Amino acid sequence: MQNKIKPITPTEAAVKQTGEVPDLVFEAFNELIAATYSINTRKAVVKQEDAIKLIMAKLCCDRGVVRQNGWAWLNINDAYAKVGWKVIYTGGHHGDSEYEFIG
Repeated sequence: MQNKIKPITPTEAAVKQTGEVPDLVFEAFNELIAATYSINTRKAVVKQEDAIKLIMAKLCCDRGVVRQNGWAWLNINDAYAKVGWKVIYTGGHHGDSEYEFIG
């Protein structure tokens, strides 16, 4: 049986020490919000799968790292609510979960 435990990355170490969401996770969400924001409806819709892919690219990590930190990194509703967004998360199946940001 092979050992599946791998060395910790600097990003993982920082998250474990601080319990904080890395800035690059917020940067990813901010980019997606800006890209999908409609001035007419005053809302943006971000697909969770798009957020995961952009987070992986920004942090140079794989899906496993995002999954390990998933609740902490993807549960961003409160952080965005504190700055004036109403955030509605719709959990779906097969990659169709999404966040609706209304502001």
